[in-house]
Amino acid sequence: MKDLMLVVTLGLIYFHENTLFAVENLSSFDYEQNSKEQKEIKMCLREILAGNCSLRKKDFDTLIGKILFEEEKKEEKIKKQKTELASKIKACLSEQRQLTRLLREQLVKHANGESGSVDVERVLESIKNNYQKKINQILEELKAYEKKYKVYQRKQNEINNKLRELINKGEELRIEDLKKLKKDQEVNERKAIRKERQEEVKNLLTSFRQQRSESHQKSDADKKI
Repeated sequence: MKDLMLVVTLGLIYFHENTLFAVENLSSFDYEQNSKEQKEIKMCLREILAGNCSLRKKDFDTLIGKILFEEEKKEEKIKKQKTELASKIKACLSEQRQLTRLLREQLVKHANGESGSVDVERVLESIKNNYQKKINQILEELKAYEKKYKVYQRKQNEINNKLRELINKGEELRIEDLKKLKKDQEVNERKAIRKERQEEVKNLLTSFRQQRSESHQKSDADKKI
């Protein structure tokens, strides 16, 4: 009984640790700080341009909206992914509670002599097979999400830094500076898309060569047989 309890305890600790890791990691991805920082930058820019060029709030909002449009779209997309991932973790926790309750019932039966250790081990094995596969999938998705979040954060920092540089112009800041920033963004976006497509083509060619090599190796092996 002591050995069985040790196995059960270690199994549950493993499951809970991985779930907690997923929950803690997901909660660490924060968007509020960036939103607050960007709001302050926009207010400062608007005030400077209103003083320098008599730029109306409506016109400023339209211009800055064009500059931030693509990044805001990406933010909404990555926020949606976070919500979907949170739902999966919640469902996984709910299932974990049900499986833990089932395991507790089996342990009580075992303690009362109503079932053998094999029944408990069978339930534990079922928990491992079902839950471990799901939590591993969630951890993989979390890793991919973390990668996207870091790219998003880097892009946000870049745009915020460029907007701060405009603020530093002070009285020399003009509407043309914002328009130039927008044009530079469009150029960089086209370059990024082109690079991404080149990477996709490269990966496809690598995959094709690998498949062809494996096919040739299999063919050679079949001939030897």
